Amino acid sequence: MEMQMIGRGRDAVAMLADEGSFQENHVGNAVMDAEFGPGAVVGTARIGGVAVTMIANDAEAVNPRFPVVYFGVIGMEEAYKMASAVYETIEADREKRPGEKRPLVLVVDTPGNAPGKVEEIFGMNKATGAYQLALAEARKCGHAVVAIVIGRAISGAFL
Repeated sequence: MEMQMIGRGRDAVAMLADEGSFQENHVGNAVMDAEFGPGAVVGTARIGGVAVTMIANDAEAVNPRFPVVYFGVIGMEEAYKMASAVYETIEADREKRPGEKRPLVLVVDTPGNAPGKVEEIFGMNKATGAYQLALAEARKCGHAVVAIVIGRAISGAFL
């Protein structure tokens, strides 16, 4: 039986995480605003008993402030929220040795980043660049970064 996962980032998080362990919008000591970047699914979970930071996107979410953010598109707010989750993970594990630092698990499924004029003017490329830089910083600090592609993986929107 073939299972189609395109557009099902939240389902993938639920399948990967130990039952009942995913705490959406909670990373380290931070509690993130659920209304900011509604297409970004970030939080802490356990996989096989190991604490991880999960980052995915919700293809069903629509960002009312940016109408081109729908169907899994990574918008400016979503990219910044994802970057924030990475930096909160780095901060939470700063004193741990590399082998003890929680991995970042990325569930990848996006048709790209938001192409709207408003997003471009406000700094869409800067937002996705901030997320990419955060992932590079996490690797440098000793965090494993694991990407699971469940659907589309277009452009650098989910690098």
